[in-house]
Amino acid sequence: MALGTAAAQPAPDSRPPRPRSAAVNYGGRKVPRRSSAFAATGVKIEEEGDGQLTISVFFNDVVDSHSVTREHILLNGHALPPETEFLFSKKRNMVRFRVRQPRPENGQGDMFSLRFSCILAYDGRAAKEAELRELRSGSFFIYSAKEQAWRKSSL
Repeated sequence: MALGTAAAQPAPDSRPPRPRSAAVNYGGRKVPRRSSAFAATGVKIEEEGDGQLTISVFFNDVVDSHSVTREHILLNGHALPPETEFLFSKKRNMVRFRVRQPRPENGQGDMFSLRFSCILAYDGRAAKEAELRELRSGSFFIYSAKEQAWRKSSL
């Protein structure tokens, strides 16, 4: 090639862009992409005989297990204890963990609060932050967007 002559440029790719796949491979399974908001949809609290509570948190989509840490779930405003272990359902849309029965704060009796933040779905969508108050053992709370809208409009 002579000096000062430009090298031949390859022709630009004239193919149309590939459509985005309707499914994502996550954990060895094909999981459909979702465009809806990712959020906690329910909490079930069961009391064990030894002063322990088993708390199950249900989500509307598959949870990224690496994003669920004890700092992202607060019990009465405090991170979960270091010995907390998380269990996931086979579909990975439910997280279960055991904690000691929280001590009553501010004269609330046996009620406590639970807050979720920075929890991600399999495709990187962040869950809406949620704080559930006045929970107690034996309760089952279903969290819905309609209820939240109703509460905001009634204030």
